[in-house]
Amino acid sequence: MLLTKGTRLHAYEILSLLGSGGMGEVYRAKDTRLDRDVAIKVISEEMVGNEAAILRLEREAKVLAALSHPNILTIHDISTDQSMLYVVTELLVGQSLRERLTHRKLRWQEAVQIAIAISEGLDAAHSKGIIHRDLKPENVFLTHDGLIKILDFGLARVQFQQSESGESWMDTSPALSQPGIVLGTLRSMPPEQLHGKPVDGRADIFSLGCILYEMASGQLPFKGSDVAEITAAVLRDRPADIDGIPAVLQEIIFQCLEKEPSRRFPSAKDLNAALHSLLTADTGSVTPPRRSAKSRSRVRALAVMPIVNASGDADDEYLMDGITETIINSLSQLPKLRVTARSTVFRYKNMQIDPQAIGRALNAGAIMTGRGVKRDDRLDIQAELVNTEDGSQIWGQHFSSNLSDIFALQEEIAKQISESLQKKLTGSEKKLLTKRYTENLDAYQAYLKGRYHWNKRTPEGFEKAIRYFEEAIDQDPIYALAYSGIADSYNLLGWDSYSTADPKQTGPKAIAAATKSLEIDPLLAEAHNSLAWALWAYKHDWNAAEQEYREAIRLNPGYSLAYVWYADLLAGAGRLDEALKQIEKSEKLDPLGPITYSVHGLILYFIREYDAARKECQHALELQPDFHPARTILARISQMQGDFETAIQEYKSILSASMSGSNPKTQASLAHVYAVMGKTQEVNEIINELISAAQQTYMPIHIDIGFTYAALGQKDLAFEWLEKAYEKGAGWLVWIFPDPLADPLRSDPRFEDLMRRIGPSR
Repeated sequence: MLLTKGTRLHAYEILSLLGSGGMGEVYRAKDTRLDRDVAIKVISEEMVGNEAAILRLEREAKVLAALSHPNILTIHDISTDQSMLYVVTELLVGQSLRERLTHRKLRWQEAVQIAIAISEGLDAAHSKGIIHRDLKPENVFLTHDGLIKILDFGLARVQFQQSESGESWMDTSPALSQPGIVLGTLRSMPPEQLHGKPVDGRADIFSLGCILYEMASGQLPFKGSDVAEITAAVLRDRPADIDGIPAVLQEIIFQCLEKEPSRRFPSAKDLNAALHSLLTADTGSVTPPRRSAKSRSRVRALAVMPIVNASGDADDEYLMDGITETIINSLSQLPKLRVTARSTVFRYKNMQIDPQAIGRALNAGAIMTGRGVKRDDRLDIQAELVNTEDGSQIWGQHFSSNLSDIFALQEEIAKQISESLQKKLTGSEKKLLTKRYTENLDAYQAYLKGRYHWNKRTPEGFEKAIRYFEEAIDQDPIYALAYSGIADSYNLLGWDSYSTADPKQTGPKAIAAATKSLEIDPLLAEAHNSLAWALWAYKHDWNAAEQEYREAIRLNPGYSLAYVWYADLLAGAGRLDEALKQIEKSEKLDPLGPITYSVHGLILYFIREYDAARKECQHALELQPDFHPARTILARISQMQGDFETAIQEYKSILSASMSGSNPKTQASLAHVYAVMGKTQEVNEIINELISAAQQTYMPIHIDIGFTYAALGQKDLAFEWLEKAYEKGAGWLVWIFPDPLADPLRSDPRFEDLMRRIGPSR
């Protein structure tokens, strides 16, 4: 009996059917107690009648539930309700190894990494006396966040099915076992299992050998057109040798596939150790297919994909993200190589990587992918460089080091990538590639955590970032990058779009931190960029800020944020054509960054090209639906085009977003729309509420209230509020000159006086 949406099994509410098979149905469900989505397998009535099978299922479910290993499907619960037996597991999203293998064979390094994860899961299960007995590619799942999961320890019986969204979800397979039927799938059964003999953990090692053979060769180890031929091949034949893999790997595979269990690896732990040794050993005798030197030297653009955190520990996420960002920053300083910005490549985080598709999307000739595992004080990273024209490997390497040697590891990865792309570096460029900003590991880890939170671009994220950056400085008082991070955090905390922090407080702190950073390292592009923003937004020193932006770009031509912020300055100065040129440079480096398209839309809004501006902002929101700076510009565009209802809807959408809180600036902007519409009652209600709230704390409302009174024809009040904005140091003042909302005030001498004091260079 199929369960319908809304059916309750104790605390679990059925959401949808994922699939069905011989053992029953699998559903997506909501765990109402813990507010999480889970998978529920409802065991078929036929299986419920098989008492022996149910007893085994319950026994193994209890053992596996207590196991809690990152490479084994997590079992949350097993229970009965309405005479139905069901098992509750974690819900996985990704694809089975079988699905992966239908598209291509794997590079041997990737195959070994997957086999290592499987062997670790098997070792954990074998230690509890559980043998899988049916290990095959269909029962290995690759999640979107890079984890490897073993399914179906005589329990889950899952295969995978493509959903309408293109994602693979768990779905039940045909029945596991019936009386008289040998457990397992024929092609990967060890000989002793085919003979119906008792099996131990070495049976799973044979099956893992079959999987590893297929991953490395793209072929099945034992072939045949029917049961008799396949059985004979397993019992009698030695699989064909595999070309293009290290000899040591071939020896490991064939030891797994020995007919006699005693000649295989004694345990999954021993196999795991052999695989690890293979990755850390010198395997230079076998070279994967490479592109010609001429082809590699033509690669002008590179995308460094987020290194996958394969440890399964969320606490290590910041580390893998930080290593990725460090490699990006190192390579982006090379003038002969365009490196895609962090904000674009991180759009692909937790996604299945298709090198050729990504190459087309980002206009990149090569991409780097990687998987990292941190175990205690050890760090392992498998990295490879792929040519996006044909998917061939340019370079691949396994790196293993103590965590304390992370600086040398990052430098070596960047160096080998550069060499693999046939980039001839000058002495100064080599120094840039291997430049260390700190030698203190604790300081570096704190800095990475700070950047991790800064990149969330929320007030809470900036506050956490500052704490981590300060922690980094406590560990290393001359850590220039950490001071630059503090400056960037205060820069955006005091900016109207992001926070309600008082710019009179944040501005001096930003300038002090950026200045200190440059005292330590005058050649740090990030610090020049940080100081430029602070001088522009807080001091209105346009000339000095422009010099700092130009210096940042000179020092690091691949620093996309410098182009964005420089475009902000040029736009505020009314140099709109120049601003467009800078933002277009940023788009080449950061083609999926919402901030880039949002600023592009802002510039076009200033130019009064409203339809084109709308397209840019909509693009930004497609990339990040909650990016409210783009929605703010959309609201202004709608207002200027006379579509007041849409403008109101856009502002209310921002206000309803939980991340925005009350958002007083947006409330003041909404009042301006009502003023243009002549709805004075609504205007007065909003303004009175904001003025009352602003008695207690700073609120970035002064400019928008000034525009509101201008729309009502009350110019004296309008300039009174703009003067308050000037006194308070409101950030958006630097954009008043080109803003169409200021048009009712331009003919008044007081506007020119204000512009003179704000000081844009025109």
